[in-house]
Amino acid sequence: MSADIELLAGEATQALEVLDRLVLGIPPDCRSRPTPREGLDVGGLVAHVTAQVALVPTMLARRPAREPHSDPSDPVEAWVRATAYADAALREEIDPADPVVAGYLSGLSAELWACAHDLAEATGATEYVIRTMPEERT
Repeated sequence: MSADIELLAGEATQALEVLDRLVLGIPPDCRSRPTPREGLDVGGLVAHVTAQVALVPTMLARRPAREPHSDPSDPVEAWVRATAYADAALREEIDPADPVVAGYLSGLSAELWACAHDLAEATGATEYVIRTMPEERT
């Protein structure tokens, strides 16, 4: 991987790790809490970011993603499956000359960090996210 692609993939992987900790720490009774995203509660934000993460293998490898959603009533299970596939795709060889992939990774990273911040704000974990967020994103 080129240095730029490697940096972008690393930043997206770091954001996934932060989100993973946040999502797995959400008590079920907090899923209906509001978030800073208009129209999305905590459960809706988890579903939104899970859908984004489920596209990672397709976008990076230009092949169909595996189906991450096994039970739509369990957003945490869907998250775990989607992130496992996305993490594996981010660790595979990515074409460093593909400008579409570089642009996608940049946007993905920004979206994941924004979701992490919004989820942290809704669940009271803002300090954790601020400590782990890359300096240019704070």
